[in-house]
Amino acid sequence: MKIMIVIFILSLLPSCELTLRKVKYDYIEVKPLWTALANVNRDTSGFTPIDKNADIILEGESVLFDNLYDMMLHNYGATFRTVAFKKIGDGKFVWIGEQEIFEG
Repeated sequence: MKIMIVIFILSLLPSCELTLRKVKYDYIEVKPLWTALANVNRDTSGFTPIDKNADIILEGESVLFDNLYDMMLHNYGATFRTVAFKKIGDGKFVWIGEQEIFEG
């Protein structure tokens, strides 16, 4: 039964257009996201600076969760973080949330 559930879920993933891609910090497609982050005072919320050399995974919109976000960055460095963005117009994004986890 468990294998049937796994097969069913895996068959749904392509139709949900889940896109996860490894990108570099300076890729052109993530520059609007860095601009959105620059417009937020993350220090007051306790977030540490993002490591430019960390592994970065770019994820497309959340079609499974009522379009909560349009882009999400997953950053794997000294800390693990996810940063969510909403598209607000012609290639522009706004920061809508972030989670940072530190193990140690």
